[in-house]
Amino acid sequence: MKRAYLIWSFCCLAFAAGAQDFGDEDQISSAALDRVQAQRVAFITEKIDMTSKEAEKFWPVFNEYEREERKIRKRYQSDMRRVIDMSNEEAKQFLESRFDMEQELLDLKRQYFLRLADIISPRKLAGFNRADREFKKLLLNRIRANRRRGRN
Repeated sequence: MKRAYLIWSFCCLAFAAGAQDFGDEDQISSAALDRVQAQRVAFITEKIDMTSKEAEKFWPVFNEYEREERKIRKRYQSDMRRVIDMSNEEAKQFLESRFDMEQELLDLKRQYFLRLADIISPRKLAGFNRADREFKKLLLNRIRANRRRGRN
């Protein structure tokens, strides 16, 4: 119990530093987003059995990765809004641009996941993706349940 509390406390603090780049979310309050992210950190940390020492090193690097990923996605985002109005040539350039973005994201992921594999074992790192998907699924189910009850 003490270990879980320490991990939860650290994760909340570690994530607070990384979560401050989420200012674009119009529909979600910053406090709500911080709570969800803190829950995500705690869920994943416990699910892959990360020690507090590992978590202390892992989450700042992972938060840095997510910030870099958002920057790349944001650079390419403006093109997506005008897809309907594009000519064939513009659409071709858009698709090339999407391939460039996907390659940048893949390169970034490889770079950071190699760094993260030095912090936690490759087995835990592989489990991270599964745990993250599981958390997102639980979150979506919770959102759907709240909407059915009439709460947004």
